[in-house]
Amino acid sequence: MRSPGAPAVNEGDTCLSYGQLKYLAESVAQLLLDQGLEDNEVVGIRYGPGVHFIVCQIGISLANGVCFPVDPSLPETRIEQLFRQARVRYAFSDNGFKGYVETSSQIDIVSEGSNSLKIHQSTATEEPNSVDGRVTHILHTSGTTGKPKLVQITGAAIMHLASSTDVTPLRSNDKTLFLNNPSFDLSLFEVWVSLLAGAEIIVAPKTVTLDGSELQSFISRKGATVGFLSTSHFHLIAFNHPQAFSSLRLLLIAGSALNPAAIKTVLRNNPPQEVWNAYGPTEATTFVTLHLVDHPEAEMTQVAIGKAVGDMQVILLDKDSRRITIEEELGEICISGPGLSIGYLNGTEEDQRRFLNTSPTPGSEGYRLPLFKTGDLGYFRKEASGVLVYAGRNDRQIKQNNYRVEPSEIESTFIQSQMVQDVCVLQVKALDTKSGPLLVACVLSQEDDVNKITDLREYASKHLPAYMVPDQIISLKGFPLNSRGKIDYATLESELRKKFPRNNINTQSDAWSMLEQIWRDVLGIHAAHENDDFFDLGATSLQAAHLTVKIRQTFGKFISLQNVYDNSRFGKTLQFIESAENGKATEKIALIQRLKTDSRLADDILRSNGTTPTAPGTKEAHIFLTGATGFLGSYFLKHLSCTVATKSRVTCLIRSRNNLSSNARLREALEKYGLWDDKIDEHISVVDGDLETHHFGLADEEHDRLARSVSVIYHFGAHVNFCQPYQTHFGANVLGTKNVLDFASIGLPKTIHYASTIDAWGATGLVNGTKSLLEDEALEPHIQGPLHDTGYSQSQWVAESLMHRARDRGFLVSIYRLGTVICDSERGAGNPNDFFARVAMGSAKLGFFPLIKDLRWEYVTVDYACAAIYHISRSSSNIGRSYSIVSPDPKQSVSLERTGKLLHEAGYPVKLVSYQEWVKAVSKDKNLNDSPLLALMPLLREPVLGELTRFETSQKTPIYRTDNTKEALADADDIIYVPLSAELFRRMFRFWINNGYYAA
Repeated sequence: MRSPGAPAVNEGDTCLSYGQLKYLAESVAQLLLDQGLEDNEVVGIRYGPGVHFIVCQIGISLANGVCFPVDPSLPETRIEQLFRQARVRYAFSDNGFKGYVETSSQIDIVSEGSNSLKIHQSTATEEPNSVDGRVTHILHTSGTTGKPKLVQITGAAIMHLASSTDVTPLRSNDKTLFLNNPSFDLSLFEVWVSLLAGAEIIVAPKTVTLDGSELQSFISRKGATVGFLSTSHFHLIAFNHPQAFSSLRLLLIAGSALNPAAIKTVLRNNPPQEVWNAYGPTEATTFVTLHLVDHPEAEMTQVAIGKAVGDMQVILLDKDSRRITIEEELGEICISGPGLSIGYLNGTEEDQRRFLNTSPTPGSEGYRLPLFKTGDLGYFRKEASGVLVYAGRNDRQIKQNNYRVEPSEIESTFIQSQMVQDVCVLQVKALDTKSGPLLVACVLSQEDDVNKITDLREYASKHLPAYMVPDQIISLKGFPLNSRGKIDYATLESELRKKFPRNNINTQSDAWSMLEQIWRDVLGIHAAHENDDFFDLGATSLQAAHLTVKIRQTFGKFISLQNVYDNSRFGKTLQFIESAENGKATEKIALIQRLKTDSRLADDILRSNGTTPTAPGTKEAHIFLTGATGFLGSYFLKHLSCTVATKSRVTCLIRSRNNLSSNARLREALEKYGLWDDKIDEHISVVDGDLETHHFGLADEEHDRLARSVSVIYHFGAHVNFCQPYQTHFGANVLGTKNVLDFASIGLPKTIHYASTIDAWGATGLVNGTKSLLEDEALEPHIQGPLHDTGYSQSQWVAESLMHRARDRGFLVSIYRLGTVICDSERGAGNPNDFFARVAMGSAKLGFFPLIKDLRWEYVTVDYACAAIYHISRSSSNIGRSYSIVSPDPKQSVSLERTGKLLHEAGYPVKLVSYQEWVKAVSKDKNLNDSPLLALMPLLREPVLGELTRFETSQKTPIYRTDNTKEALADADDIIYVPLSAELFRRMFRFWINNGYYAA
């Protein structure tokens, strides 16, 4: 133990030192002894994570008792059953509960919530249960006979956990989060491993643990260094706020199979120092294997569970109980060693048979006894020196919300209700993979009565913990049987899947239908009715957290967990959402539906089969380029003409317009920026076509012939106008992208290099509170961002979604998400008509510049953008990822405020004023009709989010991560990012003025 004055437990405003903790624990021990506690007697603990729970555990241990913690939120009937099974005479609890009454014995203690520890005594007169002297803890898991199994954990097992693994002992200056249910074996690590190392325990409030942003803030504020999360808890946070764990030294995860996508997201987003995947049943005292998860591991199809820790041993047995030593051969995971439980308290003969005290088959020796058969399947990874991979269960036991559940226990409870003739409980894959699988009870009864289902759910809720109450109870006329007359579980599960079809949101529906779809996905129900209660339908706290995330993503409305509890009925939830929509609910919902529907327009386009396409830098490459007459496209075409091999061909899709042929338009665009060279024609041909027309407006034969000859596509074509609505951008940006995918599907596979924009994220920083964005992050959770941005932004969200979905179908798509593209760094040649140019030149002429804090436009020079995209596109190892083409170093990214100051330094005196003052000055400018800002007036004035305009919603700009980009450019020392500077401003203005775009 550390010095008495060292901090031991921190909960809210309460901080106990080791000396204070020892004093309180000794007082608890004396209270128990005064009550007549016998040696090795089991004592119940009915507290959640906190000071009370920790003091009780230590006090019981000092009194030579055995700790039996239970979740205080369990039904009282369930707690009584557990304590009766262990013959618990004394239990600590805030208040009385079924079968137990409060005694006069209590200890005052200052902490969050209750201020005293109270002993409650059983009303039964049975003799106490004195267990094996080695046992210090009893933890319960689901049982096969209708009774829970009481796992006996020894002090030696906890000592082994605390001292002999890859992550223990902890450091004395560590601060460990305490956030798991005390009845979880993970809490043994949080409490005992921490205290035995002299570390500090940081109790995390439940309101914090399920919100990634709040959790990150809590970890940072408290200085926590160690966290241990259940897998489903980790998945919830990882998918919605992956940077939450960034300041931890150690992050451990255990409970079920780890989703590689979740861990990949965390590792790419400011990860903790170390992430460990742990495996072990309760019988193994928290975990028996560990595996350090790094970037290569996250790329595996399954994340390994690693090797045995300390003196533990893990072997695999085949179905004949013979030991497996061959790599990749499936077998049952069996464990032995000092961390193993000594068995179940009062366990059945069937349960105890899982502990083998003799070698199961002759010749299978070579491991220690006893040996515990976990019922889990695994295999040793090929060429990985004994690294184990989890592969599921070999019996009916399942993991539900990280709890081990025996379906037979639920079935037994249903039969005891006398309301059903027979019942079968099984797990069905959830509609929403982030919410976990569904627990479904199929019942046979004489009456097909809806009320009976309600009665059954109510009965189950009173006799089972929430995680064992089925998500769905379905009445059937009979069960499918196999040839032996037993229930055919595979067929039954297949039939159940048909009962839960995945329905996309109806494009003709309203807010009711959208919220109902969310409830379907989260709860796995058929339909929601106005008076349905979210929690009465079996929702867990994790599902409630998913509900808040989905509501925010779909409606743009922040709803807290407390709001969910306060408005748990469907109708109330709907009212809560609609009350904050400011009278624009219908328009917003219709637009969301339109964007989501349009993002699936290309789903029927499939990738062609064939060999790997030719890289753009090789002599045989045939490159197809869209958008060649745009600013970026013109520069990129010039870059191609200077860098591609002599035998490469470049075909540009350009529409003839305004009496100009497509060839003439190309020359005009290049001459505009001083890029035209007569030699440019040597590698380049032009096709007169329209991006937004089917087959580009070409004859079918011509279109297909061209498609079969092309090996590389650079899709840069887009319509950009920050004042026009989504519908105006739909043709070029959405249909155009769909047509490019259709083109790519013909002939041999092609690499597609798509120039997108950070505008695809829209105002996600302000609306969703997004702090940083990974390059490969999903777009859909951020749909509220473009909803409160420009029509261009919305079209880019849809167009990029088309590309994402195509990539998921096997298309070779790379996405380059550009910031605000400005002039080339050498000559200052830039687009005089884009948003940036109009704001810069207009403000310079006005003498005022808008000041909005925490807003960045992520400037990137056009020459850097072209060089970076081309270099990345040349390597096949870079295909299939997304890249942020912005400042590689966020410190070099120039804010809007700094932009105004640089403009001033460049010799254009401007006064920085508030946005409102700036707009007012623009409006009153007597030269407004000649101002570059005139075309932007609708954008500058129209509110889109409360009183904020589209210009203002760009504030709270997130960090655009560039991990992929930096990795891909690591070998390109000559490609250097040039930040905006006063000198660049001078070059830009000089180019625009000298070429007659603006007057001096």
